[in-house]
Amino acid sequence: MRMLVRIFAGCVLLGLLFVTSLAGWLYLSHAGLPDVTKLAVYIPTASGMAGPTSCIDALPVSSPSDLKPVLPALYAAEGLPEASLLEDAGVRNGNIEHGRYALHIARSAVCSSHSKPLTYAVKQIRTAVQIHRTFNPEQQTTIFLNTVHFGDDQRGIASASQHYFGVAPEQLSTPQSALLTGLIRSPNHYSPVKHPDRALARRNEVLEAMKVQGSLSAGDAIAAEATPLGVR
Repeated sequence: MRMLVRIFAGCVLLGLLFVTSLAGWLYLSHAGLPDVTKLAVYIPTASGMAGPTSCIDALPVSSPSDLKPVLPALYAAEGLPEASLLEDAGVRNGNIEHGRYALHIARSAVCSSHSKPLTYAVKQIRTAVQIHRTFNPEQQTTIFLNTVHFGDDQRGIASASQHYFGVAPEQLSTPQSALLTGLIRSPNHYSPVKHPDRALARRNEVLEAMKVQGSLSAGDAIAAEATPLGVR
């Protein structure tokens, strides 16, 4: 009988330790989460400078209207954030992946310098959920384009378009938009500076996806794929 009591008491103690540890870990993973409402600065009414916020330094940003020409290439390269953007992108058979942009944004917004890998991952997910609840699909897309990395130390499409082509995002040609949005998947691997052959193949892959989705005609796709990279 005493043995059973001891076993029961041990199980209760272990249970309490587990619950206490779990509560402490959840508290630490929640502590220090960024205020996602501050990300609204990356949805400017006019192009200019924004930030800094959380782990993102001040950088040039573009307004939603200036980013519209880039959207068909973005959705061909990275998929659509929500079905409601199908019409805006001029896409008929889009690849819809809910919450994908929110997670990308969260990776930029959550600082990793003092977090353990698991805690950092949980903070990313919690932040992504808050971003998804706070911003509509169009807003998430704008924040994403204005904060994502494009390689060669370029963050945000306003900075990247100037760096690679010497133009603003609204002035990008279709091949240029396809090249930049194609970099997002792996900026270093598809770098037009370090790996021009990979960059060209990736750009043309995006152009083909645009043709399939209906935002680019077959003739325009052939002409676009024949153009050189043209990076500075």
